Amino acid sequence: MLALILMVPIPSIGVLAGLAIDNSVLGVSVWIAGKAWLLALPAVWLALVDRKPLVCSLPRRGLVVGALSGMAVATIIVGAYALVGTLWIDPAKLIGVLEPVGLTNKMVYLGAAAYWILFNSVLEEYVYRWFVFTQAKTLWGARWAAVVSALAFVIHHGVVLAIYFDWRVTLLCCIGICLGGLFWSALYHKYQNIWAPYISHAVVDIAVFAIGWLLLFGWTW
Repeated sequence: MLALILMVPIPSIGVLAGLAIDNSVLGVSVWIAGKAWLLALPAVWLALVDRKPLVCSLPRRGLVVGALSGMAVATIIVGAYALVGTLWIDPAKLIGVLEPVGLTNKMVYLGAAAYWILFNSVLEEYVYRWFVFTQAKTLWGARWAAVVSALAFVIHHGVVLAIYFDWRVTLLCCIGICLGGLFWSALYHKYQNIWAPYISHAVVDIAVFAIGWLLLFGWTW
């Protein structure tokens, strides 16, 4: 339980601190410290508390399932945006929030997208699907561990979404994120590696950032 207490609130704290102390060395430092904590705590806990070796499994099993599921979810996301996104999301408000942090610059946006897809998604699978799921599984079994992992995952993203969007978009996205978290936990449990859920997660993130591009820049390149 202590492992979950030390881990679950950190992503939201890091994001909120970074936004509250905007455009300052302190804000960036808190955000970086949060990322470092997420990366270090699971490895340290495994070595010093669980006393097990850290094994990085090779991406061999479940990759096709991960890719296909990611494409299916991405299609649903694009469809949902086509149906209600243009009605519920105000691009001007989004631009106003993102402009101070530079994300209305096309190259900065592409760099941020690459970071989130290639690094942050791996980190989230490492944290939520490996560490949080595994720790919760020892306490409550696999089914409840998937629920705990998904709820931790959605709380963090819900905090961020509420800053940028109204309650309808936030609620719809949180439902999707929770279902995604449950499915990715199931993939991790089945294939015993983070790479199957990561591939699915990455494909979904590509769709999300593509929609973000349309909102910020339209069809221009």
